[in-house]
Amino acid sequence: GDGAHRPDLAGTEAHDSLYLGPLQSANAQVLSLRCCALSIPQSTAIGNFLRGNRALTALSLYGCRLGDAGAAPVIAMLGDNRTLLALNLGANALTDGTARAIHEVFREPHEEDEEDKEEE
Repeated sequence: GDGAHRPDLAGTEAHDSLYLGPLQSANAQVLSLRCCALSIPQSTAIGNFLRGNRALTALSLYGCRLGDAGAAPVIAMLGDNRTLLALNLGANALTDGTARAIHEVFREPHEEDEEDKEEE
């Protein structure tokens, strides 16, 4: 292997709460929650986790039954997280509007990018 720490919680049953604290301190680089049927509060917890995380580079939420409402908290964090390179939201019944929201997050220049340009 490449030494990357890869917690895989695929197929686990969703509960009312989702505690990701140990992953924050473990500096996980890849996280798969594939097919976990996540609730909106759980997707909010994931968004909050990602907002402060600087180690995770890949996240799979494939088939988590998020829908647009469940994907929104994860999408909201994309503007704050500069280390996540791969995000799989496949098979989540997302609409074109949600796809456009994701596109807009990546179109918007990040503040630190703008600061870098000003220094040049």
